[in-house]
Amino acid sequence: MFSPKVRFAALSALRSSLRIFLTALLVVPFASLMHRVFDGSWYVDWRLMLWLSGLLTMGFFCFSSFTQLLEFEAAESRERRGLLVFPGLVWIRGLYLGVILLGIITGVGTYREGDPLWVTALVSLFVLLGVLPWPRAIEITDNEVRQRWWFFVYRRIPFADIQSIVNDPSRDEALVFNRSGKAIVHSPQHADRERFLEELQRRSHHAEDDIGALD
Repeated sequence: MFSPKVRFAALSALRSSLRIFLTALLVVPFASLMHRVFDGSWYVDWRLMLWLSGLLTMGFFCFSSFTQLLEFEAAESRERRGLLVFPGLVWIRGLYLGVILLGIITGVGTYREGDPLWVTALVSLFVLLGVLPWPRAIEITDNEVRQRWWFFVYRRIPFADIQSIVNDPSRDEALVFNRSGKAIVHSPQHADRERFLEELQRRSHHAEDDIGALD
């Protein structure tokens, strides 16, 4: 009835959503305790809190399952087209894009409302909160591995200059070091870790080192 990818995306999103819902439920007794401390009453509007928790859970479920399906489609598209580009995960990029848009919209809104410039500048900082941690795409070409950096500048490591390719399971990272110690990092926020390591080893003729063997 449903493809394996749809089932995987739905189950993965469901597990994460249930954790969020159960965490939100813990807020109910905590809020009741705070009411008791500050106003002597145990009263808490638990119906409203359950409704908000359910709404948050449903929103997260839809976002998580949809972005997971987009991730599958994007990976298949890159493989069909032979693109050796490893961007940030779809849900990560969607989250940061939302933060950037929030900064732009609130910044424009406060400016049009005539608020002080420091208020506009403060809310516009949301743009930086989305831009700075954005995972820069990594690309493998015929003779180098490179990563997009600031202002369309690339950090490049030619295959001939690779010192080691290290897989660090403890930090969920894959690192490519050159002979001077500079590294390109495939972080947990990047897509297609296995394909990245396979293609990099095949093209550079370097074996993958396990971080445990280097300690």
